[in-house]
Amino acid sequence: MKVLESLTPEDADTPLDHTPEQAIAGETQLGPCSFFSNVEAWTESFSGLLDRRTTWLLAALLLLYIAATVPLACLKFMWLDELFTYSIAGLPNANRIWLALASRGVAPMPPTFYFVTRFTQNLLGPSHFAIRLPELAGFWMASLCLFHYVRRRTGALYGLVGVMALWITGAYRYAYEARPYGLVLGFCGLALVCWQAAPERVHRRRALLGLFGALAGAVFSHYGGVMLLFPLGLGELVRSISRRKVDWPVWLSFCGALVPLLLFLPLLGGSISAYGVAMWSRPTLKSVPSCYGQLLSSAARPLAAVFVTVTLWRLLLAVRTDSSAISADTSSRNCGCDWIVSVPVGLSAPGPSGYAPDHTALRDSPGHGIRHPVRLRHLSKLQRRRR
Repeated sequence: MKVLESLTPEDADTPLDHTPEQAIAGETQLGPCSFFSNVEAWTESFSGLLDRRTTWLLAALLLLYIAATVPLACLKFMWLDELFTYSIAGLPNANRIWLALASRGVAPMPPTFYFVTRFTQNLLGPSHFAIRLPELAGFWMASLCLFHYVRRRTGALYGLVGVMALWITGAYRYAYEARPYGLVLGFCGLALVCWQAAPERVHRRRALLGLFGALAGAVFSHYGGVMLLFPLGLGELVRSISRRKVDWPVWLSFCGALVPLLLFLPLLGGSISAYGVAMWSRPTLKSVPSCYGQLLSSAARPLAAVFVTVTLWRLLLAVRTDSSAISADTSSRNCGCDWIVSVPVGLSAPGPSGYAPDHTALRDSPGHGIRHPVRLRHLSKLQRRRR
């Protein structure tokens, strides 16, 4: 009634865009929308603070990583594969390590991985922490590089989201395991950052050398590191097509992954010919969803919670603008599809597969730390544009 009494005689003949009932309903809807608006404003303020205090953020992340991971590395008992690492790295000299890897029945592994493990044990003395120190450092390097990569595209807050997305996957357990996969992840992150910086004219030579060295370091850690060439090569192909120009120095830097293969070709050929005959995890198409399922099983519930929260946020913010805003555009639908595809894969994860171990998909785990924060950033920009 107050709305009708406030109308002047001149307004009596003017058609109302909203009835009084609609106006009252709109007022009642402002409560949750106002709450989420305040949350969004606080998030933007917090994001600006993180952008200005990036060093403090990284220091806090490092302390959290040390507090959570070092005790696990010191207290967790070594399992069978780690005992192989301990035994081979503890041989008297490098020649004995080479001969052991050349013998029949030993898993094909670059000798450089055992040299690094041997060095840390000689430096700190034989202990659980010393034998796992290279992997601790490698996983932290992967986290740091992932933060830097996402931050350059979005901001420090989304870089933090990317690091957390990596930490909640199954890749985290390789941070305190005396196997080479943590090192491969570290060199993977370094290669990604160098590839991102390679097209820029500032420090280009350093970025190209870093890309070459990172790919070589990944394969020096594990022969499977050569698989990094596929995602990086695909990304560089898309970049070349979009720019209509081939960056030949970047393509030549990819050759760094081939250097360890050429150096250890005699050793690699002998061990594969003997070990590959009885390989228990032969790759098949059926092993692909199994590997991703094992990798993402620990991240399923956190990803599902974030997906539901973001969806509710979008719907409530859309109510504040207009009804047409509820129907998202193609990019937003793609964002939702990314989350929907990721969550069921983790929820339907089977037990250990007989086809391939879960670390075969380990090198793809940084992709989950990149995709989700970038999509969230894109979604946030869409919401601001609609307002």
